[in-house]
Amino acid sequence: MMTSPSRLAPSHRSTITPGRDTPPDPSAVVPPSARPRGASARWTRLAVFAAVAGLALFVRIPVATATAEPPGVEVENPDWDGLTRWYGAARSARIDVRPGPLALDTLPPKAAVALIAPEVPPPADALLRFVREGGRLLVADEGDGAATLYGALGLRLVPAPAGGVLPLPGVPGVGVLTPRATGVFDGVGRLFVNHPAAFAPVEYDAAVRFSDGTPFAFHVAVGQGAVLAVADSSVFINLMQTVPDNARFAANVMGWLSEDGARPVMLLAGHDAVTGEYAGVAPPDEALSGPAAVNRLVEKLSSARPDDPLIRIFVALLLAAACIYALAVFPGPAAPDRRPGPRLPPPPPTAPRRRPR
Repeated sequence: MMTSPSRLAPSHRSTITPGRDTPPDPSAVVPPSARPRGASARWTRLAVFAAVAGLALFVRIPVATATAEPPGVEVENPDWDGLTRWYGAARSARIDVRPGPLALDTLPPKAAVALIAPEVPPPADALLRFVREGGRLLVADEGDGAATLYGALGLRLVPAPAGGVLPLPGVPGVGVLTPRATGVFDGVGRLFVNHPAAFAPVEYDAAVRFSDGTPFAFHVAVGQGAVLAVADSSVFINLMQTVPDNARFAANVMGWLSEDGARPVMLLAGHDAVTGEYAGVAPPDEALSGPAAVNRLVEKLSSARPDDPLIRIFVALLLAAACIYALAVFPGPAAPDRRPGPRLPPPPPTAPRRRPR
């Protein structure tokens, strides 16, 4: 029995879905060379990550945090309790001032060290050896950071005497001392102090005293060098440097430390640490012979090297270049080509027509 075409089952119908079963447009086919490479993109991201990690590791880029503590008494702190005024004035006077920290094995014999409110106790014996061999040392502290160093000098901090300074009305804790105008106090008529300490009386004379005679500062010779000890670090901070007499005193101290520019001055404050052992005064080259002379030559050659930050930058750039080279030489396999959708079968061949005879 014949079945009407309209009654054919749906499964027997041939349907074509546009976009899925139709052949792709040849003009829209992307050549393989222009297709994105998934593995290559991953290599690119890996190279960028490695370069950034190298920079962070070797250059040590500082990252600011919202929870960082105030800098306090620091050499390059521009706030009221920093030392930028004193440090900047010394640099303007062409004095070779080098901020801390300090490794004593790199300290030149004819140099000077200034310790302002140290928070890390410095090695007293090594510093005093440096002074005995001709070094100059300033210690300004009213706390516990320099207690060991003061003790090695025979000094001990005590509370400042009540009423020992001329108070300033309306400014609690700030007072005025009247030093003798000699040495580093030349031209200093009044010295402003802020919550100072004092030194217990000792056998040698004090450079500055409170009104009751309690010592405030000592300037003493130690071996071939000298030490200036001050029981208040605030006389050097930015706020106190706005007072002309304090600025004059600070300039005098820097001139004495540097021997009017002839010595480098290692300026340390707060967290700056003093580490290592002082190497001492080396004998002249002509006094050496044999292995000692060879060791001296090797030491000189090894000391002529670039700064540590430059080495880190060079290594970071070398690492980045290696990553880029690896990316260029090993780009990774190309992403697999997308297979085209199904195509319609070609039409059946038509039988050739016979020519009529």
